[in-house]
Amino acid sequence: MPKKPKKKGGPAHNTEPRPFQIDRWRSVLAPASLALLTFLAFSNSFSTGLVLDNKLLLLQDPRIRELTGENIRLILQHTFWWPTGETGLYRPFTTLSFLFNYAVLGNKTDPAGYHWINFLLHLGNVFLVYALTCRLLRRFWPSFFAAALWAVHPVLTESVTNMIGRSDLLSATAVLSGFLMYPKATESAGSRRFAWLAGLMGVTAVGVFSKESAVTIVGVIALYELTFWKERRQGRVLLLGCIAALLPIAAMLYQRSIVLAASRPWVTPFVDNPIVGAGFWSGRLTAVKVIARYLWLTLWPARLSSDYSYAQIPLARGTLQDWLACIAVLAAAILVVALYSRNRTAFFLASFAAITFLPVSNLLFPIGTIMAERFLYLPVIGAACLPGDGD
Repeated sequence: MPKKPKKKGGPAHNTEPRPFQIDRWRSVLAPASLALLTFLAFSNSFSTGLVLDNKLLLLQDPRIRELTGENIRLILQHTFWWPTGETGLYRPFTTLSFLFNYAVLGNKTDPAGYHWINFLLHLGNVFLVYALTCRLLRRFWPSFFAAALWAVHPVLTESVTNMIGRSDLLSATAVLSGFLMYPKATESAGSRRFAWLAGLMGVTAVGVFSKESAVTIVGVIALYELTFWKERRQGRVLLLGCIAALLPIAAMLYQRSIVLAASRPWVTPFVDNPIVGAGFWSGRLTAVKVIARYLWLTLWPARLSSDYSYAQIPLARGTLQDWLACIAVLAAAILVVALYSRNRTAFFLASFAAITFLPVSNLLFPIGTIMAERFLYLPVIGAACLPGDGD
């Protein structure tokens, strides 16, 4: 019998994601429904007062009292926590947004205005996630429900309702919008391509000057091309996209080095992150144990906390619980790798979560805290989208 001709290409979920058409009513009702759902989830937070770190950053920072050239200069030339302390963080755009609230909008010590700006930033990110899911999942209802799940996921509470969580919101806006601009650049030519690349450069600048972890935009772009390289083969545009993102990153690192060199030395307190006082392997094992806790919080966010400082998470000592946590994380990593041959879209989503989480994982280097739920703001997107990609 004659052989049947082989079908060209693979299954839909194992090829490059392409945008799909949404009818007019859905294109209006979907964003409106997401906005209403998000508002209902966070509407009870607008009266929350200035507590914890908000008191220091909003009530004791003289730079945000008035909109003057001198205050803007001080914001650009000092670290995030200046003058109350040093943490090695340089986030001038976030501080400028507090200046906008305090002096321009006149919110001063009224928390409602700060909450509204945070909410609007989160809502904008919800719309960006919806656009992202439409591109990656290519079906309306899975795209809508994935965005809706992410919009109200309980683990995002700290980033949205805590005023100083604004740095996470701004950096997420940069990563999401920058990533969505990149495929537009690859699908355009001439001046339009360079316009999209200029947009990518601009949002990356906003992101990295809001929070350092926005540098992951480069990793996300590279991951996208490598995942779908067989169909795309966009080496030249990938190079241009990386250059567009790396230029503002280099500018941030240069300015940050100047500011930190002129600042007081900073050492992470042991009570904030015990990993800084642990040996290399004990520290890495503890970081992996914490990752297991993050995975569990993503799946079952029943018990949340705004503070995971000293004694809440003990250093790993090689106990059965420690090794079970390592096995769980290793199993998750193996599953992600296995997804590449079965479902490359799911592989991209899971890897997106890993890349955006890596800078705050304590695996590469100890950071200012051992654990914080705000670090899951971007990574949870991958987890929220995975159930919708079950082709």
